[in-house]
Amino acid sequence: MNAQLLNNIQDTHLAIWNERSRKKRDSMIADLYTDDIKMYDPNFILNGSEAVSDFIDKVQSDPKFAFKAIKPMDRTQNGMRLFWSIETENGLLTGMDLFILEHEKVKHLYVFIEG
Repeated sequence: MNAQLLNNIQDTHLAIWNERSRKKRDSMIADLYTDDIKMYDPNFILNGSEAVSDFIDKVQSDPKFAFKAIKPMDRTQNGMRLFWSIETENGLLTGMDLFILEHEKVKHLYVFIEG
C-alpha cells in the first residue's frame, strides 16, 4: 500500500463524512467503500453503503458537525487507522476509525469513540 493510496483514503473518508449532498456523498462512497461494507459502532452495526450514508445524514443533522483528522492515517498490511475529532453542538468528540481493506476499498470500518 503506497502513500498516495493512504492519503487518498484519508481525504476521501473525511470528505464523505463532511459532504452534505447525498448524491455527491454516495458517489464518493461507491469509490471508497465496498457495496457490502460493515460499519461497527460501539452500539450497533451498519450493513451496506446505503446504511452508512443514511447514518451520515443522521449525524449531520447537528449544524456544527465537522469531521477532521487529528493526525495522519497509518497502516499495517490491509488495515489502516485514522484518529479524528468531530465538532458538535454538544462539544468535541474524539476517536479512531479502523479500516480493513479488500481490493483497495474499505470492507470493514470499526469506530472507536473516546470518553
